[in-house]
Amino acid sequence: REYYKNNKELLLTKQKIYNEKNRVYLPETFFSLEGQRLRSSKEKIIDDFFHLKNIKHIYEPKIKGWHFWPDWIVEDKFIIEYFGINNNYLNYDERTKIKTEFYSSLNDYVFIPLFIKNIKTIDILQISLEPVFLYQKEQVQKKNSLRTGDNFGPY
Repeated sequence: REYYKNNKELLLTKQKIYNEKNRVYLPETFFSLEGQRLRSSKEKIIDDFFHLKNIKHIYEPKIKGWHFWPDWIVEDKFIIEYFGINNNYLNYDERTKIKTEFYSSLNDYVFIPLFIKNIKTIDILQISLEPVFLYQKEQVQKKNSLRTGDNFGPY
C-alpha cells in the first residue's frame, strides 16, 4: 500500500499517457439487465450474473483517493476486476499487474480477479465467485440468528 501512496503521481502519469496515446473506442454498446452501460459483452455476462443471483454490486465505483476504479465492488467487501484482454495489448499486462498489486494490498476488501477462463460457463463463474456466495450465506445466518435469539446461548 505504501508503494502506491509514494508512487501515485507516477502511476497517474502513466495512466494519463496511456489514456491519451492508446484510446480504445468500443463500437458496440452493452447494457446490463439493470440498464447499466458496460464496456463489453463479457462484463454484461458478469453484471447480469450478479443481478440474477441477487448479489449487491456497484459497477465502476469512483472511490476518492484511488487512482484506479475497479470493475465492481460486490457486497461492500469484494473487489471484482475482469481482465479480458490478452497478449499485452496496449500494455494491458503491465496495467493488469499494477491493478492486481494495488487491489490485493487493500485491507478492507477481498480481491477476486476474473479472466476469460473464469466466465466460459456460468458454472465456472459461480465457482470463481465462491467467496462471495460464502459471505452472503454467512450474512444470512447472522441475521437469522439475531431474529431467533440463537446468539444468547443455551438458555
